[in-house]
Amino acid sequence: MGSVKMVVPPVPDMPDNLLDACMVFFPEPFNKCPSYPEMEKKLKKIKFMDFNLNEGVPKGWDKFREEGRAYFNEFSLYEAVLNPVNREEKQ
Repeated sequence: MGSVKMVVPPVPDMPDNLLDACMVFFPEPFNKCPSYPEMEKKLKKIKFMDFNLNEGVPKGWDKFREEGRAYFNEFSLYEAVLNPVNREEKQ
């Protein structure tokens, strides 16, 4: 959403970390939230959101997060283990 390229969570393994990341990097499911247009506009000027230091987090994000929680619970998420590919063996 907007120009955000990086999100720093407040602490590791906080339940809302994944929700925040999805709302920033996969915003389409959250476009029905009442606060969506406001957040989309505010995030156009932000490249870095640091929830730990509370820098780049627009005013109203907590409200937007609560609005998005119901939509977040509607879609599936998957986890995968990725292994590096040795390119030398492939040639």
